[in-house]
Amino acid sequence: MSKDNIDKQSDEEIYQQLIKGSIDQFKDTHSLTEKNQQQIIRSGKFMAQKTNIMISLAILLLILPVLTLATYVYYGIGGKANRLIDVAAKTVYVTEPNMRIKQWGVNIDIGLFSMDMDFSIYKKIGNEEYKVANYDVPITFSQTGRIQREAFLDREVTTHDKGFMYPRGRVPYTADLQWNVLKGLPDGTVSEIYISLANVMSREEFEKLLPQNIDLRWLAVDTGLEGRTDDQSGTSFSAIGYPAQVDANPSSPFSDKGKTNEVTFLEVLKLLREYEPQAEKMAGVRNLSLTKRIQHIEQNGIKIYGAVLTGPTAQLRQLEQVKEIRGMKVGEVKLWN
Repeated sequence: MSKDNIDKQSDEEIYQQLIKGSIDQFKDTHSLTEKNQQQIIRSGKFMAQKTNIMISLAILLLILPVLTLATYVYYGIGGKANRLIDVAAKTVYVTEPNMRIKQWGVNIDIGLFSMDMDFSIYKKIGNEEYKVANYDVPITFSQTGRIQREAFLDREVTTHDKGFMYPRGRVPYTADLQWNVLKGLPDGTVSEIYISLANVMSREEFEKLLPQNIDLRWLAVDTGLEGRTDDQSGTSFSAIGYPAQVDANPSSPFSDKGKTNEVTFLEVLKLLREYEPQAEKMAGVRNLSLTKRIQHIEQNGIKIYGAVLTGPTAQLRQLEQVKEIRGMKVGEVKLWN
């Protein structure tokens, strides 16, 4: 072997030794224990999770205002929120005898594509109005949820007939006892009574039967279905009617002095027909059958078979002698006001 080859081999060996030494030195200086490696991995996972959470929060903060705006737009387009409030209020007036909502008494809370409506209803007994119930009406999109009703009545009428007897219907065995209840009340009281007639008649014919100092509050209307049973639900059809007097509350559907309450009543029924599922939930009944009822009224006119009266108890007792009255049920009773 020549001297040049020996020198060349020596240089390569020296070079390889230098490289190996550098590598060994780097490993000694920068090597990580298994514990350190696990710490780095855990730290990396934590930072990744933190980053994902921050990104998710940022997205939510961007989405919530958009959804809230979309909710207001949804209920605002075409006056949808106002129409749903209108349906709830008008249902009370035509399905709850002698009850009304006070002026601007509906409170609204808007959520994400939902709306919660709460209001109180009042009834007049004698000369005073009394709060008789609170309603909480949840609405998701346009669908009414389960309605919460808190009543403050002493003698609440919860049956579908609302305390009225239809002329051809069965007379409850307790009907005559109601006159004895009225006779047993002190003269210094005012009462609310539900009158049932022996035959349907016009409002004008009924008003001629009433003594003085009696306040006619609500009229139960014959719609051709009263006294019958709904084949689908197996329950009797609920009583519907309208306030007898023009309401002083400008937000009431029966506040228009330019038209009769009879005209307004038919208009209200036609509106509720468009939102019948919501009206049925509001009224707590399975079937209002508004199309059939409207057809009957348009063909036969508005005839009544019952009414709600209030006034001094002594004056109301006189009605027992009126032969056109088939029965009576005592409602609320208060001290003279």
